[in-house]
Amino acid sequence: MKSPAQLRTTLNQYPDLDTAAKVYHEASGIIKQYAEIKREAEQAAFDRMPAGTMKCRTASGHNCGYTQPKAKRLDKEKWDAYLASNPDVASQYHEAQAFISDIQAGFMTMGDARFYVR
Repeated sequence: MKSPAQLRTTLNQYPDLDTAAKVYHEASGIIKQYAEIKREAEQAAFDRMPAGTMKCRTASGHNCGYTQPKAKRLDKEKWDAYLASNPDVASQYHEAQAFISDIQAGFMTMGDARFYVR
């Protein structure tokens, strides 16, 4: 696995499109590997937290712990079950959604074009 400096050197040494695409894909692959390791380390830290602890500081000065939610989130399963058991509410809900979508349609815009490398 090449270091960021090695990838940057390759990119600068060969100023062609093919090299740029190859370096992009190699860097993307490295990022994916690190993301997987990061998820594993996070799970390991979670598993190794002292029982009953909400946050702690490691010997090397790193902080671990739980975040506090700042916004409520809809429990989709319960909402869907509620709509399924209340057809009148479900009907009104879907009509309202359609109404809002119709009104918002006049305000819809296309996003900006994005450059890609595949």
